[in-house]
Amino acid sequence: LYINSKYQHKCLDALERWYDAPILVLDSWKDLYPTVERLMEDPAALDEMQVTVRMWYDNYMRKAVTDFEDFMIKSSSLEVAGSLEYYQ
Repeated sequence: LYINSKYQHKCLDALERWYDAPILVLDSWKDLYPTVERLMEDPAALDEMQVTVRMWYDNYMRKAVTDFEDFMIKSSSLEVAGSLEYYQ
């Protein structure tokens, strides 16, 4: 991931939930080749990095799905409660 001072996004703090992600962040595109070269020199560390990223992403997506399901259940129960009040 490369983020510089010119990075602009319509959504405020669009990457906020990714700040704790164990992903590679570069200061500039010039750092890409040396970084990849360094990573390729240590396949075991690269494999470990891949496992760490996969575990983080799995947990991230589980939480996203759980949060969405909780939101939908809560919305649905509020909707049902509101319609029951209408008929009383």
